[in-house]
Amino acid sequence: MENSKNQEEKNVRSVCIFGLSGDPPTGNGGHMGIVSSISSMTKKFEEREVFCFHEVRVIPVFRHMFASKRNNLSTFDNRLEMCKLTFHDIPRVVVSSLEREIFEDLTEGKSDQEKMGVRIGTADVFDALKKKEPETKFTLALGLDTFMNLTDGKWRRWKDVISHVDGRILVIQRDFSLVVDASASTQLKTVHSRTDAEVSERIEILNEEWCPHHQRESTDKIEAHPVNFIRVPSLTSISSTAIRLTKDISFLNSSLKPSVVEYIVAKQLYVFSEDDESNL
Repeated sequence: MENSKNQEEKNVRSVCIFGLSGDPPTGNGGHMGIVSSISSMTKKFEEREVFCFHEVRVIPVFRHMFASKRNNLSTFDNRLEMCKLTFHDIPRVVVSSLEREIFEDLTEGKSDQEKMGVRIGTADVFDALKKKEPETKFTLALGLDTFMNLTDGKWRRWKDVISHVDGRILVIQRDFSLVVDASASTQLKTVHSRTDAEVSERIEILNEEWCPHHQRESTDKIEAHPVNFIRVPSLTSISSTAIRLTKDISFLNSSLKPSVVEYIVAKQLYVFSEDDESNL
């Protein structure tokens, strides 16, 4: 019976979803470091170490849910290409244009005015994913603040989002206000905050709700504790906003993948659109 269960688990694809604006996607101190760490996460399976995820799927937002951000985004094609340049060397990572595909399906035959009112949320993304890949086990990777917003009910159809992933959420620890048992290889963590009781309680409640009692002794940490912290040692305070405001090539090369810097300059994105080379 145990062998049958292990064989079934072995055959099920496990995919982690990481969404971002990608305007631009940051390097090892940001988005690239996060995706690389998720891709390299391991777990014990049949007495050996295996990767937690068959695939990490990076999905750039097509049109932001909030108008204040949506109107300031670079074109989707540029952001998609920068994501491909950023993540293409990381094993098991796929950059997907799924949000654009969903938008095109939903707006087929609609007028431009009608299209303006169409919003694609995370629940819509998972609706499409589950329809295409009903047997895949999905996990959602979120920053700490975003996780709290989700579980505060601030997202449209937030309960559907959690249901689609059966509570499997990776909470990315960025500000290090939470103490974790870190390791150089950035393994999965199932620890609580010593400084933020609210976060700790939120995670405990979700794990109780989404983890059946018979799974709590599982060697698969994602099944035993669906909501987990992941610490990414390379993370810094770098932000895409700061990058968009500078022409300092040295700073850009330290913050982004060099091929992305070349793309930004060649396409005259952000402040380079001013066509002023005096600060290069």
